[in-house]
Amino acid sequence: MTFVFVGFICGAIRAGELIRATRLASLFQSPLASFRHSGIPWHVYLTHFPVMTERAVDLMLRHVLKHFQPGVRPNEPLFVGVQGPQGSGKTYLTTILRNELVSPPNNLSVALISIDDLYLPHSGLARVAHDHPQNPLLQGRGQPGTHDVPLGTQVLNSLRRINEPDAEGTVSIPIFDKSLHSGEGDRIHKTTVASGPLDVIIMEGWCTGFYSVPRETIEELYASSGSPHTSFAYRKEDVYEINELLRPYELWWSTFNTLIQVNNHRLPAGTGPPFSPLPP
Repeated sequence: MTFVFVGFICGAIRAGELIRATRLASLFQSPLASFRHSGIPWHVYLTHFPVMTERAVDLMLRHVLKHFQPGVRPNEPLFVGVQGPQGSGKTYLTTILRNELVSPPNNLSVALISIDDLYLPHSGLARVAHDHPQNPLLQGRGQPGTHDVPLGTQVLNSLRRINEPDAEGTVSIPIFDKSLHSGEGDRIHKTTVASGPLDVIIMEGWCTGFYSVPRETIEELYASSGSPHTSFAYRKEDVYEINELLRPYELWWSTFNTLIQVNNHRLPAGTGPPFSPLPP
């Protein structure tokens, strides 16, 4: 399977603050670093900060469309992962991208799924918090360990097989309502139904494509003199736990054919690919 990484700087949507989930992510293996170290080929497209929404969507659209031949429907839908920090505009951009893909002259059939809709129900989130009372990172939704991994695996596998002759032809995608339980959120009974055949499946999320790292890497980052990680208000033990909880998610990423990173940070010219927080 060929993976292609497309990165661009997006600052015109929302230059929101990077909350704790995104700050913690810099301790783990970024999608770019993972693909680079694996030897899988990637390509990077950069624009200047800020970039207009139209330019960002155009980059995404052209990248997705280059995987298709006019009038030819693939046997399997193209899986596109979209990763970006909270406030980077990935949900907004992927919604526009889907609208462009389904509209003439493209006329593709597209399913859009957010990793947020794969959170555990409220009772499950409460159980996680109860079982990890010393870890502040698990006292609410957001981090690896707060999603329903078996359900997500089932949904993604069903979407991948939706074009097969013996497939059911529809896949129910859960919906998580963040407004319930005073903002703690809960899964609702209503679902989004994706109907086959599908050409493209887009999955977006802040930790989409992230891989766990060796324990020694976290120790080195915490021990680094002058490292910004030393200012984190998390115990190493808490980060170790999140790192381990990230491992089952890697099965999800294995369904991706390509990955797009939304990056709302300025990069100095000539520094190469964006957002590889780990040592090469």
